[in-house]
Amino acid sequence: MLNSGAWQEFARVHVLSRLPGMVMSRSVLHLPDTAWLLRGIAMVPAPSRDSFWLWVFVQPLYVPADRLVLRHGHLLARMSDRNLTGWPSSLTQELGIEIAMSVRAQALPLLNAVQEPSDLLTVMRSQREGVPDPAHLEAAVYSAVLTGDTSAVRLLGQQMRELSSNGHVGGAEHRMRKVLAAYDEGGASGTDTLLRRWRDTTARRLQLA
Repeated sequence: MLNSGAWQEFARVHVLSRLPGMVMSRSVLHLPDTAWLLRGIAMVPAPSRDSFWLWVFVQPLYVPADRLVLRHGHLLARMSDRNLTGWPSSLTQELGIEIAMSVRAQALPLLNAVQEPSDLLTVMRSQREGVPDPAHLEAAVYSAVLTGDTSAVRLLGQQMRELSSNGHVGGAEHRMRKVLAAYDEGGASGTDTLLRRWRDTTARRLQLA
């Protein structure tokens, strides 16, 4: 099974060099602007020992986390066959070329389209889900707050309260209540410092460049 150290060395030499404008933090290839969002490609071990997956994702850094969260994204497919999502763990120069081509063709359009919290909120609205879970709601609430979309904040706040009434409690709910209270009291200015602090903490935990 491919480990992150081997992937990191391979990606730095054979993939990153073919993707001008991207950088690498630990084992994640990403766009350099991490003001609010981490937009990148992560290696994920596959069940098969001779292959791995690449996941294109956008992670809102203002949602507290100590690990990568790949919820908003999709698997990167092979250029040779879009039905193939497993990449061979034999790390060759040719594989690096194919990965870079796939990133340019499949990943960068998504990553470049989601530049601000408002863009992420639009993407989340387009995803049809059943009852939203706390992780989904938390990202949506903070994105709406940063966007200044008061009607969305009220709607998402109501969904959070309904979720709470059904017995869903935890750290995400407590954080949302804190942000919503600050927003009700002072609008965007009441939440800016808090969300920026959470963003800085998440970026530090992920060791972003």
